[in-house]
Amino acid sequence: MSSYRQSVPYTCSACSHRGAVDTWLVVDVTDRPDLVESISDGSIRRFACEACGARQTATTSLLVGRPGQRPELLWAPEPGADQARSQEQFRMSAFMLDRGWTGIVGQNEAAVMPHEVLYAAVNRDVDADATARSNGTLLALEAGLQRYAAWLDRRATRRHDERMKAGIMALLQATDAARRAVIEEHPELLDDDTEGLIAAMIDVALDEHLPEYADALRQRRLILRRVRERGLDAVLPNPQAGR
Repeated sequence: MSSYRQSVPYTCSACSHRGAVDTWLVVDVTDRPDLVESISDGSIRRFACEACGARQTATTSLLVGRPGQRPELLWAPEPGADQARSQEQFRMSAFMLDRGWTGIVGQNEAAVMPHEVLYAAVNRDVDADATARSNGTLLALEAGLQRYAAWLDRRATRRHDERMKAGIMALLQATDAARRAVIEEHPELLDDDTEGLIAAMIDVALDEHLPEYADALRQRRLILRRVRERGLDAVLPNPQAGR
């Protein structure tokens, strides 16, 4: 059994009663397919105060394992938890999931999202939806899917920025002969917003008293400007062309 729940303390928001409620922290959908619906409608986190009956929502993290789906892990951190607490909670939940699970448990394979987004994502191919969203073909007509679509947009922006930063760093380290290959591998470097990112990196370099690093960034920015204006072949000809 890789799904796991435990008794979690709570304080009622209506009557201030202090009690405890069994709450799912880890769900393996192959182990407990009966819980998928309660994840989808959010009821997995809802309960009634044992003293006054007022409706409450558990403020705990939730790890969902979906072997064979993309991605295999969905992770909703505890609302308001700092990064260190969230990482520790993930490690503990991943350990519990790993006891009887056949998938790959590791934080790099987990899609991190708020609980309200996880409700919509639990039955979906997140990677396919990301592609559909970028193509404008993902319909999001109801509120839950709209939150999910907004999360996909933020995820795409974050990944784009990460690729752009990686491309800039690769361009800084590349020899003259390797610069063309770096730009081909990182086409996002030719996006207009690269200018703003490099400008911010130059400002940081100057604040840190690294003028040579700032000059290197300016040089790469100039190369990228020329490629955008004149084309890659005109600025950095392919050495294999014509052979």
